[in-house]
Amino acid sequence: MGFSIAITACAQEDKNSFLAAAGISETTEPDTHNETMLSGASDGAHYFVWRNWRLTKGTAEPDYEKISKAVPFMVLDINETVMAAFTRNYSDGRCTWSVGGDEEGLGVDGDLPFDLDEVRKATIERFLKDFPDAERADIEQDHFALASAVFATLTGFYYDSIHELPFTALAGEMGRQKPGWKFW
Repeated sequence: MGFSIAITACAQEDKNSFLAAAGISETTEPDTHNETMLSGASDGAHYFVWRNWRLTKGTAEPDYEKISKAVPFMVLDINETVMAAFTRNYSDGRCTWSVGGDEEGLGVDGDLPFDLDEVRKATIERFLKDFPDAERADIEQDHFALASAVFATLTGFYYDSIHELPFTALAGEMGRQKPGWKFW
């Protein structure tokens, strides 16, 4: 069984606004292996929140839209069990573009602020460097890798690489919004 995570990235200068809008806060508890429910770290340019889907309630589209009214950010959703990846950008209360890939194909929505073919070329070259025996045709059809590479290209953070960012546990849930109704 593989990862089932979401990584959120906002500009470093937007970190405090993002944390407040998401209803989470930093702690001093180290989480070097991203094993807690939520953990956060900065690379100096971006602030990342790592969410372990299997430990949390998840975050729904309305939550992302609400948070993006305060600050723009990107989300990378990864489910290695089914090899599905989605990179989405949120701003001004809506998803402005997305790239998703799985075994069925690649889906693109919105106006991308980058050249997807350039990301594809760089992804293929990275894979061929890391796996010299790989078949180029197989890599070219790896929609999962391309969708996750979009996030890495824009933030510099590859979810599956060994990183040395100082992740610490976060307090709060950044969970689903409560409905405006309830059953008695």
